[in-house]
Amino acid sequence: MSRYIIKDKIDISKVMLRAISISLIFLLFTPALAEQLIQYNIEDVEDIVDITHLNNRILVNLAYSTSNNFLHEDVYGDLQICYLRKEVAEKLDKAQTILEKKRRGYRLVVYDGLRPRNVQYKMWRMVKDTPQQEYVADPEEGSIHNFGAAVDLSIVDDQGNLLDMGTPFDYFGDLAQPRYEKRFLEEGRLTKEHAENRKLLRDVMEEAGFQGIADEWWHFNAFSPAEVTRRYKIVEFLLPLSKIKTVLNESKGLLRDKNGFCVLVKGAERKLYLIENSAITFVFDIAIGERGLGKKREGDHKTPLGDYTIKWMVSRNGPPKQNPGGVQSFVFDGHTYAVLDTELYFGDLAHIRVKVLPDGTRKVSHDLNDRPITPEEIKIAHGERLWTDAYGGKDSYVMALNYPNNKDRSEGKTGSCIEIHASLSLEKEGYKKYKGTLGCIAMYPADAKRVYEYVNPGTPVRIVE
Repeated sequence: MSRYIIKDKIDISKVMLRAISISLIFLLFTPALAEQLIQYNIEDVEDIVDITHLNNRILVNLAYSTSNNFLHEDVYGDLQICYLRKEVAEKLDKAQTILEKKRRGYRLVVYDGLRPRNVQYKMWRMVKDTPQQEYVADPEEGSIHNFGAAVDLSIVDDQGNLLDMGTPFDYFGDLAQPRYEKRFLEEGRLTKEHAENRKLLRDVMEEAGFQGIADEWWHFNAFSPAEVTRRYKIVEFLLPLSKIKTVLNESKGLLRDKNGFCVLVKGAERKLYLIENSAITFVFDIAIGERGLGKKREGDHKTPLGDYTIKWMVSRNGPPKQNPGGVQSFVFDGHTYAVLDTELYFGDLAHIRVKVLPDGTRKVSHDLNDRPITPEEIKIAHGERLWTDAYGGKDSYVMALNYPNNKDRSEGKTGSCIEIHASLSLEKEGYKKYKGTLGCIAMYPADAKRVYEYVNPGTPVRIVE
Protein backbone atom coordinates (compact mmCIF):
# COMPACT_ATOMS: atom_id res chain seq x y z
CA MET A 1 0.00 0.00 0.00
CA SER A 2 1.29 3.43 -0.86
CA ARG A 3 2.05 5.66 2.07
CA TYR A 4 3.52 9.09 2.53
CA ILE A 5 6.83 8.68 4.36
CA ILE A 6 7.85 11.83 6.24
CA LYS A 7 11.32 12.58 7.52
CA ASP A 8 11.84 12.43 11.25
CA LYS A 9 12.95 16.03 11.37
CA ILE A 10 11.67 19.19 9.71
CA ASP A 11 14.29 21.64 8.44
CA ILE A 12 12.80 24.66 10.18
CA SER A 13 15.27 27.11 8.68
CA LYS A 14 14.25 26.20 5.13
CA VAL A 15 10.53 26.20 5.86
CA MET A 16 10.76 29.50 7.73
CA LEU A 17 12.85 31.14 5.01
CA ARG A 18 10.20 30.19 2.44
CA ALA A 19 7.36 31.35 4.70
CA ILE A 20 9.08 34.66 5.46
CA SER A 21 9.78 35.29 1.76
CA ILE A 22 6.18 34.62 0.79
CA SER A 23 4.91 36.74 3.69
CA LEU A 24 7.09 39.69 2.70
CA ILE A 25 5.80 39.54 -0.87
CA PHE A 26 2.20 39.52 0.31
CA LEU A 27 2.76 42.25 2.89
CA LEU A 28 4.21 44.48 0.20
CA PHE A 29 1.41 43.86 -2.29
CA THR A 30 -1.60 42.82 -0.22
CA PRO A 31 -3.98 45.72 -1.15
CA ALA A 32 -3.31 45.47 -4.89
CA LEU A 33 -3.44 41.69 -4.78
CA ALA A 34 -6.78 41.64 -2.98
CA GLU A 35 -8.20 44.09 -5.50
CA GLN A 36 -7.03 41.99 -8.43
CA LEU A 37 -8.31 38.75 -6.94
CA ILE A 38 -11.74 40.25 -6.33
CA GLN A 39 -11.76 41.56 -9.88
CA TYR A 40 -10.96 38.08 -11.16
CA ASN A 41 -13.84 36.49 -9.31
CA ILE A 42 -12.21 34.21 -6.74
CA GLU A 43 -15.07 33.62 -4.33
CA ASP A 44 -14.91 35.58 -1.06
CA VAL A 45 -11.20 36.24 -1.56
CA GLU A 46 -11.08 38.59 1.41
CA ASP A 47 -12.11 35.57 3.51
CA ILE A 48 -9.22 33.37 2.27
CA VAL A 49 -5.87 33.95 3.95
CA ASP A 50 -2.33 32.62 4.01
CA ILE A 51 -2.16 30.99 7.44
CA THR A 52 1.42 32.15 8.06
CA HIS A 53 0.17 35.77 8.03
CA LEU A 54 -1.73 35.16 11.24
CA ASN A 55 0.97 33.18 13.00
CA ASN A 56 4.44 32.68 11.56
CA ARG A 57 5.19 30.11 14.25
CA ILE A 58 3.06 27.65 12.26
CA LEU A 59 5.15 25.61 9.84
CA VAL A 60 3.82 24.73 6.37
CA ASN A 61 4.98 21.68 4.41
CA LEU A 62 2.37 21.27 1.66
CA ALA A 63 2.48 17.57 0.87
CA TYR A 64 0.57 17.77 -2.41
CA SER A 65 2.73 20.52 -3.87
CA THR A 66 5.55 17.96 -4.04
CA SER A 67 5.77 14.37 -5.29
CA ASN A 68 6.47 13.18 -1.73
CA ASN A 69 2.93 11.97 -1.08
CA PHE A 70 0.85 8.84 -1.58
CA LEU A 71 0.02 9.87 -5.16
CA HIS A 72 3.73 10.32 -5.97
CA GLU A 73 2.84 13.44 -7.95
CA ASP A 74 2.65 17.20 -7.47
CA VAL A 75 -1.08 17.77 -7.88
CA TYR A 76 -1.10 21.39 -6.71
CA GLY A 77 1.08 22.78 -9.49
CA ASP A 78 1.03 26.58 -9.19
CA LEU A 79 -0.47 26.49 -5.69
CA GLN A 80 2.41 26.78 -3.19
CA ILE A 81 0.76 28.53 -0.22
CA CYS A 82 -1.50 27.00 2.41
CA TYR A 83 -4.75 28.95 2.51
CA LEU A 84 -7.72 28.65 4.87
CA ARG A 85 -10.89 30.61 5.48
CA LYS A 86 -10.06 33.51 7.75
CA GLU A 87 -12.01 32.28 10.78
CA VAL A 88 -10.54 28.80 10.32
CA ALA A 89 -7.03 30.27 10.18
CA GLU A 90 -7.82 32.22 13.35
CA LYS A 91 -8.71 28.95 15.08
CA LEU A 92 -5.40 27.50 13.91
CA ASP A 93 -3.59 30.56 15.26
CA LYS A 94 -5.29 29.88 18.59
CA ALA A 95 -4.25 26.22 18.41
CA GLN A 96 -0.57 27.18 17.99
CA THR A 97 -0.81 29.48 21.04
CA ILE A 98 -2.44 26.71 23.08
CA LEU A 99 0.23 24.22 22.00
CA GLU A 100 3.09 26.47 23.07
CA LYS A 101 1.46 26.99 26.46
CA LYS A 102 1.34 23.24 26.91
CA ARG A 103 4.76 22.51 25.36
CA ARG A 104 7.14 25.42 25.07
CA GLY A 105 8.82 25.63 21.65
CA TYR A 106 6.50 23.06 20.04
CA ARG A 107 4.97 23.99 16.70
CA LEU A 108 2.21 22.83 14.40
CA VAL A 109 3.28 21.67 10.94
CA VAL A 110 0.53 21.83 8.30
CA TYR A 111 0.42 19.36 5.39
CA ASP A 112 -2.77 20.54 3.70
CA GLY A 113 -5.44 23.21 3.99
CA LEU A 114 -7.69 24.67 1.31
CA ARG A 115 -7.76 22.25 -1.60
CA PRO A 116 -9.54 23.66 -4.70
CA ARG A 117 -12.09 21.35 -6.25
CA ASN A 118 -10.20 21.12 -9.56
CA VAL A 119 -7.39 19.47 -7.55
CA GLN A 120 -9.93 17.21 -5.80
CA TYR A 121 -11.09 16.00 -9.21
CA LYS A 122 -7.51 15.26 -10.20
CA MET A 123 -6.86 13.27 -7.02
CA TRP A 124 -10.18 11.42 -7.37
CA ARG A 125 -9.36 10.31 -10.90
CA MET A 126 -5.93 9.09 -9.82
CA VAL A 127 -7.33 6.86 -7.04
CA LYS A 128 -10.58 5.77 -8.66
CA ASP A 129 -11.05 1.99 -8.52
CA THR A 130 -7.98 1.59 -6.26
CA PRO A 131 -7.84 0.81 -2.51
CA GLN A 132 -7.09 4.50 -1.88
CA GLN A 133 -10.44 5.62 -3.33
CA GLU A 134 -12.21 5.42 0.03
CA TYR A 135 -9.78 7.98 1.46
CA VAL A 136 -10.42 10.67 -1.17
CA ALA A 137 -13.78 12.45 -1.13
CA ASP A 138 -15.90 12.42 -4.28
CA PRO A 139 -15.49 15.94 -5.74
CA GLU A 140 -19.13 16.01 -6.84
CA GLU A 141 -20.05 16.07 -3.16
CA GLY A 142 -16.97 17.98 -2.09
CA SER A 143 -14.45 17.59 0.72
CA ILE A 144 -14.33 19.98 3.69
CA HIS A 145 -10.88 20.84 2.32
CA ASN A 146 -12.58 22.21 -0.82
CA PHE A 147 -14.33 24.83 1.31
CA GLY A 148 -11.11 25.88 3.07
CA ALA A 149 -12.40 24.63 6.42
CA ALA A 150 -10.24 21.56 7.09
CA VAL A 151 -6.57 21.15 7.92
CA ASP A 152 -4.15 18.20 7.98
CA LEU A 153 -1.29 18.61 10.42
CA SER A 154 1.06 17.24 13.04
CA ILE A 155 3.48 18.60 15.68
CA VAL A 156 7.23 19.16 15.87
CA ASP A 157 9.09 19.57 19.15
CA ASP A 158 11.42 22.41 20.13
CA GLN A 159 14.27 20.69 18.23
CA GLY A 160 12.28 20.37 15.01
CA ASN A 161 11.62 16.65 15.42
CA LEU A 162 8.24 15.33 14.32
CA LEU A 163 6.35 13.74 17.18
CA ASP A 164 5.89 10.03 16.58
CA MET A 165 2.19 9.40 15.98
CA GLY A 166 2.57 5.69 15.28
CA THR A 167 2.06 6.14 11.52
CA PRO A 168 3.09 8.77 8.98
CA PHE A 169 0.64 11.34 7.63
CA ASP A 170 -1.54 9.84 4.88
CA TYR A 171 -1.01 6.29 6.07
CA PHE A 172 -4.00 4.34 4.80
CA GLY A 173 -4.61 1.63 7.34
CA ASP A 174 -6.41 0.89 10.59
CA LEU A 175 -3.38 1.90 12.64
CA ALA A 176 -3.90 5.57 11.65
CA GLN A 177 -7.55 5.60 12.74
CA PRO A 178 -8.33 7.13 16.14
CA ARG A 179 -11.35 4.84 16.53
CA TYR A 180 -9.04 1.84 17.11
CA GLU A 181 -6.38 3.48 19.30
CA LYS A 182 -7.50 1.94 22.57
CA ARG A 183 -7.44 -1.56 21.10
CA PHE A 184 -4.09 -1.10 19.38
CA LEU A 185 -2.62 0.30 22.60
CA GLU A 186 -3.76 -2.80 24.46
CA GLU A 187 -2.33 -5.04 21.70
CA GLY A 188 0.99 -3.20 21.73
CA ARG A 189 0.69 -1.98 18.11
CA LEU A 190 0.62 1.58 19.40
CA THR A 191 2.84 2.68 22.28
CA LYS A 192 1.98 4.95 25.17
CA GLU A 193 4.10 7.64 23.47
CA HIS A 194 2.08 7.35 20.26
CA ALA A 195 -1.19 7.65 22.18
CA GLU A 196 0.02 10.63 24.20
CA ASN A 197 1.27 12.47 21.12
CA ARG A 198 -2.03 11.97 19.33
CA LYS A 199 -3.91 13.08 22.43
CA LEU A 200 -1.81 16.23 22.61
CA LEU A 201 -2.69 17.10 19.02
CA ARG A 202 -6.38 16.37 19.56
CA ASP A 203 -6.55 18.29 22.85
CA VAL A 204 -4.92 21.35 21.28
CA MET A 205 -7.12 21.31 18.20
CA GLU A 206 -10.37 20.65 20.09
CA GLU A 207 -9.60 23.41 22.60
CA ALA A 208 -9.16 25.75 19.61
CA GLY A 209 -12.57 24.73 18.23
CA PHE A 210 -11.71 21.99 15.69
CA GLN A 211 -13.28 18.56 15.37
CA GLY A 212 -11.27 15.43 14.62
CA ILE A 213 -12.49 12.47 12.57
CA ALA A 214 -12.43 8.74 13.25
CA ASP A 215 -10.41 7.80 10.13
CA GLU A 216 -7.28 9.99 10.30
CA TRP A 217 -5.35 11.28 13.32
CA TRP A 218 -4.05 14.26 11.29
CA HIS A 219 -7.35 15.64 9.90
CA PHE A 220 -9.45 18.29 11.66
CA ASN A 221 -12.56 20.19 10.58
CA ALA A 222 -13.32 23.71 11.77
CA PHE A 223 -17.08 23.09 11.66
CA SER A 224 -19.51 20.27 10.99
CA PRO A 225 -20.14 19.46 7.29
CA ALA A 226 -23.61 21.01 7.48
CA GLU A 227 -22.25 24.20 9.03
CA VAL A 228 -19.43 24.40 6.47
CA THR A 229 -21.83 24.25 3.52
CA ARG A 230 -24.04 26.85 5.19
CA ARG A 231 -21.14 29.27 5.71
CA TYR A 232 -19.06 28.86 2.57
CA LYS A 233 -19.02 28.04 -1.11
CA ILE A 234 -16.68 25.46 -2.61
CA VAL A 235 -13.50 27.03 -3.98
CA GLU A 236 -13.28 25.77 -7.55
CA PHE A 237 -9.67 26.78 -8.25
CA LEU A 238 -6.86 29.10 -7.17
CA LEU A 239 -4.36 30.58 -9.60
CA PRO A 240 -1.40 32.91 -9.12
CA LEU A 241 -2.09 36.48 -10.17
CA SER A 242 0.52 36.21 -12.93
CA LYS A 243 -1.32 33.23 -14.44
CA ILE A 244 -4.67 35.00 -14.23
CA LYS A 245 -3.25 38.02 -16.03
CA THR A 246 -1.73 35.84 -18.75
CA VAL A 247 -4.99 33.98 -19.39
CA LEU A 248 -7.08 37.14 -19.53
CA ASN A 249 -4.55 38.87 -21.78
CA GLU A 250 -4.77 35.95 -24.17
CA SER A 251 -8.56 36.32 -24.29
CA LYS A 252 -8.39 40.03 -25.19
CA GLY A 253 -10.29 40.89 -28.34
CA LEU A 254 -12.35 37.69 -28.10
CA LEU A 255 -16.03 38.58 -28.03
CA ARG A 256 -18.25 37.33 -25.21
CA ASP A 257 -21.63 35.73 -25.86
CA LYS A 258 -24.93 37.27 -24.74
CA ASN A 259 -24.33 35.92 -21.22
CA GLY A 260 -20.77 37.25 -21.06
CA PHE A 261 -18.94 33.94 -21.65
CA CYS A 262 -16.08 32.82 -23.85
CA VAL A 263 -13.68 29.87 -23.79
CA LEU A 264 -9.89 29.96 -23.95
CA VAL A 265 -8.04 26.72 -24.72
CA LYS A 266 -4.31 26.70 -23.96
CA GLY A 267 -3.15 23.69 -25.92
CA ALA A 268 0.39 23.31 -24.62
CA GLU A 269 -0.88 23.48 -21.03
CA ARG A 270 -3.74 21.10 -21.78
CA LYS A 271 -6.12 23.50 -20.02
CA LEU A 272 -9.52 24.97 -20.87
CA TYR A 273 -10.56 28.23 -19.19
CA LEU A 274 -14.19 29.27 -19.02
CA ILE A 275 -14.22 33.07 -18.81
CA GLU A 276 -17.13 35.30 -17.84
CA ASN A 277 -16.53 38.92 -18.85
CA SER A 278 -13.13 39.63 -17.22
CA ALA A 279 -13.14 36.76 -14.73
CA ILE A 280 -12.04 33.14 -14.90
CA THR A 281 -14.97 30.98 -13.80
CA PHE A 282 -13.49 27.49 -14.17
CA VAL A 283 -10.26 25.78 -15.19
CA PHE A 284 -10.32 22.22 -16.56
CA ASP A 285 -7.80 19.63 -17.75
CA ILE A 286 -8.19 18.57 -21.38
CA ALA A 287 -6.67 16.38 -24.07
CA ILE A 288 -5.94 17.60 -27.60
CA GLY A 289 -5.03 16.01 -30.93
CA GLU A 290 -2.54 13.17 -30.58
CA ARG A 291 -0.17 14.99 -32.95
CA GLY A 292 -0.49 18.34 -31.20
CA LEU A 293 -1.60 21.75 -32.43
CA GLY A 294 -1.83 23.51 -35.78
CA LYS A 295 -4.36 21.58 -37.86
CA LYS A 296 -3.95 22.03 -41.63
CA ARG A 297 -5.68 19.11 -43.30
CA GLU A 298 -8.26 16.38 -42.79
CA GLY A 299 -6.77 13.41 -40.97
CA ASP A 300 -3.62 15.05 -39.58
CA HIS A 301 -4.84 14.39 -36.01
CA LYS A 302 -4.01 17.92 -34.91
CA THR A 303 -6.12 20.48 -33.04
CA PRO A 304 -6.62 23.80 -34.87
CA LEU A 305 -5.36 27.15 -33.63
CA GLY A 306 -7.47 30.29 -33.95
CA ASP A 307 -10.78 31.92 -33.09
CA TYR A 308 -14.00 29.94 -33.50
CA THR A 309 -17.55 29.82 -32.24
CA ILE A 310 -19.66 26.94 -30.97
CA LYS A 311 -21.81 25.93 -33.92
CA TRP A 312 -24.13 23.42 -32.30
CA MET A 313 -24.43 21.47 -29.05
CA VAL A 314 -25.92 18.12 -28.14
CA SER A 315 -25.98 16.04 -24.97
CA ARG A 316 -27.64 13.05 -23.40
CA ASN A 317 -28.76 14.82 -20.25
CA GLY A 318 -29.10 18.50 -21.07
CA PRO A 319 -29.76 21.22 -20.29
CA PRO A 320 -31.48 21.68 -23.68
CA LYS A 321 -29.77 24.11 -26.07
CA GLN A 322 -31.32 25.92 -29.03
CA ASN A 323 -29.24 24.96 -32.04
CA PRO A 324 -29.33 26.90 -35.33
CA GLY A 325 -32.30 25.89 -37.42
CA GLY A 326 -34.13 24.53 -34.38
CA VAL A 327 -32.23 21.21 -34.45
CA GLN A 328 -32.91 19.26 -31.27
CA SER A 329 -30.09 19.18 -28.74
CA PHE A 330 -30.33 15.67 -27.32
CA VAL A 331 -28.32 12.64 -28.43
CA PHE A 332 -30.24 9.52 -29.49
CA ASP A 333 -28.56 6.13 -29.67
CA GLY A 334 -27.76 5.06 -33.21
CA HIS A 335 -29.02 8.28 -34.78
CA THR A 336 -26.85 11.27 -33.95
CA TYR A 337 -23.70 12.07 -35.92
CA ALA A 338 -21.29 14.90 -36.57
CA VAL A 339 -20.93 14.85 -40.33
CA LEU A 340 -19.33 16.85 -43.18
CA ASP A 341 -18.07 20.29 -42.13
CA THR A 342 -19.34 20.04 -38.55
CA GLU A 343 -22.96 19.46 -39.47
CA LEU A 344 -25.27 17.79 -36.97
CA TYR A 345 -27.30 14.93 -38.41
CA PHE A 346 -29.95 12.52 -37.12
CA GLY A 347 -30.79 9.40 -39.12
CA ASP A 348 -29.53 7.18 -41.92
CA LEU A 349 -26.26 8.52 -43.37
CA ALA A 350 -26.80 6.81 -46.71
CA HIS A 351 -29.72 9.15 -47.50
CA ILE A 352 -27.67 12.34 -47.20
CA ARG A 353 -26.88 14.40 -50.24
CA VAL A 354 -24.23 17.09 -50.11
CA LYS A 355 -24.49 20.73 -51.14
CA VAL A 356 -21.14 22.46 -51.66
CA LEU A 357 -21.25 26.22 -51.10
CA PRO A 358 -19.06 28.69 -53.04
CA ASP A 359 -16.54 28.88 -50.16
CA GLY A 360 -16.20 25.08 -50.19
CA THR A 361 -18.36 24.37 -47.14
CA ARG A 362 -20.17 21.03 -47.38
CA LYS A 363 -23.76 21.05 -46.14
CA VAL A 364 -26.27 18.28 -45.56
CA SER A 365 -28.93 18.34 -48.29
CA HIS A 366 -31.88 16.26 -49.44
CA ASP A 367 -32.06 17.91 -52.85
CA LEU A 368 -31.62 15.25 -55.54
CA ASN A 369 -29.75 17.78 -57.65
CA ASP A 370 -26.92 17.80 -55.11
CA ARG A 371 -24.29 15.08 -55.09
CA PRO A 372 -24.57 11.91 -52.95
CA ILE A 373 -22.46 11.62 -49.83
CA THR A 374 -19.23 9.76 -50.59
CA PRO A 375 -18.10 6.52 -48.90
CA GLU A 376 -15.16 8.44 -47.40
CA GLU A 377 -17.52 11.04 -45.88
CA ILE A 378 -19.69 8.25 -44.48
CA LYS A 379 -16.61 6.61 -43.00
CA ILE A 380 -15.66 9.85 -41.25
CA ALA A 381 -19.21 10.27 -39.94
CA HIS A 382 -19.18 6.72 -38.53
CA GLY A 383 -16.21 7.82 -36.46
CA GLU A 384 -18.35 10.67 -35.12
CA ARG A 385 -21.14 8.71 -33.49
CA LEU A 386 -22.08 11.04 -30.69
CA TRP A 387 -23.51 8.41 -28.34
CA THR A 388 -20.30 6.37 -28.00
CA ASP A 389 -17.63 6.29 -25.27
CA ALA A 390 -15.47 8.62 -27.36
CA TYR A 391 -18.08 11.33 -26.70
CA GLY A 392 -18.93 10.45 -23.12
CA GLY A 393 -21.27 7.49 -23.56
CA LYS A 394 -24.15 7.91 -21.10
CA ASP A 395 -22.65 11.31 -20.21
CA SER A 396 -22.34 12.53 -23.79
CA TYR A 397 -21.70 16.29 -24.16
CA VAL A 398 -20.62 17.72 -27.51
CA MET A 399 -19.92 21.35 -28.46
CA ALA A 400 -18.96 21.62 -32.14
CA LEU A 401 -16.66 24.38 -33.41
CA ASN A 402 -17.04 26.07 -36.80
CA TYR A 403 -13.74 24.71 -38.10
CA PRO A 404 -12.82 25.28 -40.88
CA ASN A 405 -13.95 28.91 -40.80
CA ASN A 406 -13.49 31.41 -43.63
CA LYS A 407 -9.96 32.26 -42.54
CA ASP A 408 -9.00 28.57 -42.42
CA ARG A 409 -10.43 28.01 -45.92
CA SER A 410 -8.57 31.02 -47.30
CA GLU A 411 -5.37 29.42 -45.99
CA GLY A 412 -6.21 26.10 -47.64
CA LYS A 413 -6.94 24.25 -44.41
CA THR A 414 -9.29 21.29 -44.49
CA GLY A 415 -10.91 19.01 -41.96
CA SER A 416 -14.23 18.49 -40.24
CA CYS A 417 -15.96 17.58 -37.00
CA ILE A 418 -13.78 19.47 -34.51
CA GLU A 419 -15.56 19.57 -31.18
CA ILE A 420 -15.10 20.12 -27.48
CA HIS A 421 -16.58 16.97 -26.03
CA ALA A 422 -16.77 14.56 -23.12
CA SER A 423 -14.69 11.41 -23.40
CA LEU A 424 -15.22 8.19 -21.46
CA SER A 425 -12.02 6.92 -23.05
CA LEU A 426 -10.12 9.74 -21.33
CA GLU A 427 -11.93 8.98 -18.08
CA LYS A 428 -11.07 5.26 -18.25
CA GLU A 429 -7.45 5.58 -19.40
CA GLY A 430 -6.50 8.67 -17.41
CA TYR A 431 -4.63 11.68 -18.72
CA LYS A 432 -1.22 9.97 -18.44
CA LYS A 433 -2.12 7.02 -20.67
CA TYR A 434 -4.57 8.71 -23.03
CA LYS A 435 -2.81 9.23 -26.37
CA GLY A 436 -4.98 12.09 -27.60
CA THR A 437 -7.79 12.73 -30.04
CA LEU A 438 -8.10 12.94 -33.82
CA GLY A 439 -8.13 16.73 -33.45
CA CYS A 440 -10.93 17.45 -31.00
CA ILE A 441 -10.63 18.83 -27.47
CA ALA A 442 -11.58 16.04 -25.08
CA MET A 443 -12.70 16.56 -21.50
CA TYR A 444 -13.58 14.42 -18.52
CA PRO A 445 -17.40 13.96 -18.63
CA ALA A 446 -18.04 15.80 -15.35
CA ASP A 447 -16.02 18.78 -16.62
CA ALA A 448 -17.65 18.78 -20.05
CA LYS A 449 -21.05 18.82 -18.36
CA ARG A 450 -20.13 21.97 -16.43
CA VAL A 451 -18.89 23.79 -19.52
CA TYR A 452 -22.00 22.68 -21.42
CA GLU A 453 -24.23 24.24 -18.77
CA TYR A 454 -22.67 27.69 -19.24
CA VAL A 455 -22.03 28.03 -22.99
CA ASN A 456 -24.41 28.13 -25.96
CA PRO A 457 -24.30 27.97 -29.76
CA GLY A 458 -22.46 31.14 -30.70
CA THR A 459 -20.13 31.25 -27.67
CA PRO A 460 -16.64 32.31 -28.88
CA VAL A 461 -13.72 29.91 -28.44
CA ARG A 462 -10.06 30.79 -28.85
CA ILE A 463 -7.40 28.05 -29.15
CA VAL A 464 -3.81 29.14 -28.53
CA GLU A 465 -0.45 27.42 -28.12
